Amino acid sequence: MEGELLPKYVAELRRAHPSQVQACILGYATIAPAQKLRAIRAHAGHPNDWPAEYADADLLKGIAREIEFGRYLQAECAARHIPYFDTSDDFPAALDEVIAFVQERS
Repeated sequence: MEGELLPKYVAELRRAHPSQVQACILGYATIAPAQKLRAIRAHAGHPNDWPAEYADADLLKGIAREIEFGRYLQAECAARHIPYFDTSDDFPAALDEVIAFVQERS
């Protein structure tokens, strides 16, 4: 379930259904806002490109909030022993790690 559950709820589900629930969380906790903005702009032009509707200054505000949220998720995952994958530095490599994690548990 992408983007639907906070780590505390994932932990509750895992306790209730230990053999049925596997989870990991992705976020970006360490990237600089300007670097994330450049990455977003570099991948523009696709269908549903909602960031294109925002000026850089407005998008940077949202990015800063998401970085803080990524830090929160990272800390919550550590406290609850839920794997957290940071996509800040190398998004494709992080996705490869996530795929490997999921495949190991399939």
